[in-house]
Amino acid sequence: MEKVRLIDIAEKLGLSVATVSNVLNGKHHKISYETEKRVLQAIEESGYLPSRAEVLLGRNPRSLIGFVVNDHPIYTGRPFEDPYISQTLSALLVKANQHDLDLVVRSATNWEEIAEFASTWNMKGVIVAGFCKTDYASLKNQLHIPLVVFNGGMDEPVGVSNDDRYGGRLLGHHLIERGHKEVLCLIFAAEDPDLDRVEGLAQAGLKTTIQIVPPDKNERLLLYETLPFVSHSVVFCTSDLLALELIRYLQDHHIQVPEQISVCGFDGIQSGAFCHPSLTTVAQNYEEQAKAALSAIFNPVPNFISKPVLLERESTGYGKDI
Repeated sequence: MEKVRLIDIAEKLGLSVATVSNVLNGKHHKISYETEKRVLQAIEESGYLPSRAEVLLGRNPRSLIGFVVNDHPIYTGRPFEDPYISQTLSALLVKANQHDLDLVVRSATNWEEIAEFASTWNMKGVIVAGFCKTDYASLKNQLHIPLVVFNGGMDEPVGVSNDDRYGGRLLGHHLIERGHKEVLCLIFAAEDPDLDRVEGLAQAGLKTTIQIVPPDKNERLLLYETLPFVSHSVVFCTSDLLALELIRYLQDHHIQVPEQISVCGFDGIQSGAFCHPSLTTVAQNYEEQAKAALSAIFNPVPNFISKPVLLERESTGYGKDI
């Protein structure tokens, strides 16, 4: 079935597209009650939106804020099950509730989907995470509401980010104190924020070797079979989830962590504290970033950069030369 357009509904009712759009965006002061009722009925019957409830939500008297996450292949179609994304979402929900705001959440695979999503709802602004810089530039040109980029490494539009190099330096100094001189770095992409985190390790004085890992888990496990883990004293994973996966792999192959090799991560997800051994990581300040992102919707300011903290736990032992 062909996708229904606003113009199709307008022509069916003998109304202008602007009138139909006013109904969708809650501008009922510009139209009569009878006209609004006709438009809502036509929208529901057409399948333009699944139900009238979705239209009514778009006219919620509380302020609506959109939060869109890139449905990257590493999430296998379930981005909100990723602990980093879920902790970010949780922090945003808490801060939104404190300020009498409602969060409308979805995933997307390209910036065009975000633009369509934003145009459907009567939102005050949109917070996006996980897309590339060219996507943000294109999206900004299409939106007429504030856009805030979460951890996008952007100067424009307004962004909220973690100081990844600083976090890398914190971790690097910790590893050097433990006698490590070189670190194998597992990253998903040769771009920020992964590269910034590795650069922080190098700035602390560690020699870094980078290995890009594929987004597909089965392909990663095949790659692990070829990597000489036992010849390294420590492995840094640019996400905690990747680090937890690696610890399980090493244990299954009778390589003890941290006795034979240390493993550390980045993000500070809650599950890192409960695995065995517990994970040494650089923890982002989710609450601080969420507060800054929501504030930037209403009061755009220069980029906000949050300082992470080092959580020293059991997964980093001493270097082999100690």
